[in-house]
Amino acid sequence: MTDWYNFCREVRSTDLFANPLQIGGPGAIVAIDESVVTKSKPGNTRARPVPPQWVFGVQLGINSFFMKMVDHRNAATLVPIIQHYILPRTRIWSDDWPAYNGLNAIGYVHQTVNHS
Repeated sequence: MTDWYNFCREVRSTDLFANPLQIGGPGAIVAIDESVVTKSKPGNTRARPVPPQWVFGVQLGINSFFMKMVDHRNAATLVPIIQHYILPRTRIWSDDWPAYNGLNAIGYVHQTVNHS
């Protein structure tokens, strides 16, 4: 049974890489954000530093979202992910992070919220 499950997962993963899911489009609203997450190493009783891991998240509605691990949260990293997964003319909501500044110029309706 485990072999069958792994086979099905492999087939689906291959399909998703070949035909990526794209969300949004005209009239759709997508929220994006990035966050740092870390996991404490076992036995880290002296609070040794753990390298940060950035995660980029996209949400469409309440139950539809995905996250992608990223090494950096700059425009060179995040914008290609946005273009890969979010259809043009989608309304994108984000914070004021500078990496998102050029989204209007590449075909998205970008609106920001100021958390301060």
